[in-house]
Amino acid sequence: MNELFDLKIGYASPKNPVALASMAGITDSRFASGFKNAGLIILGGYNLDKATNEAARKEIERGRKEFVSDNPMEFLKTELEAAGKINTTIAVNARAASLEPFLQAAEIARKSGAILEINAHCRQPEMLQLGAGEALLKDVKRLSEYIHEIKKTGVELSVKIRANVVNDVELAKTVEKAGADIIHIDAMHPQGVDIGVIKRVRNSTGLFIIGNNSVVDFESAKEF
Repeated sequence: MNELFDLKIGYASPKNPVALASMAGITDSRFASGFKNAGLIILGGYNLDKATNEAARKEIERGRKEFVSDNPMEFLKTELEAAGKINTTIAVNARAASLEPFLQAAEIARKSGAILEINAHCRQPEMLQLGAGEALLKDVKRLSEYIHEIKKTGVELSVKIRANVVNDVELAKTVEKAGADIIHIDAMHPQGVDIGVIKRVRNSTGLFIIGNNSVVDFESAKEF
């Protein structure tokens, strides 16, 4: 039964193809403990440096939920230690305004047996001003450099993107060439959900794919 799906992502082996995606201000280790049957739990999004934590505080002031910390790396270690008791594969979605915090987080994640996920998805203006989140989709040279350098740590690496911001297939090819292991696609479309983007990326790359957006029951999950 344990070999029913045989999913492997480097040193990570999700027990089934169900993933709990990160939700800023919600998906921490405590929240995740209620989803022990998921094959993959993605914590976060967490903010890895002073700049992104200050941006998150501004977002909280206008009513958004966010995770903030005065000591981001210690907070990350604590969260991964707590999540390790859930007995499933863990990833951590993170934002930073520069490369160095990602490198530190990658070392922490690798030592915990967790996957690191670059947040190239957040579209909050406070993050975009820092060049974080979705801003990376429009700066693929920097995103590629991040991926290349982070992979030197030996961590298994995911990149979370928002669909239909740039050319998704070309973006996925770039992400794969840079060395990432996983692409996590929020299949957002101005008119609803673009499930076709999952197929287009699947047919164009060898990346492990996580599909996300409006999965609310078995039927919608099966579509993805």
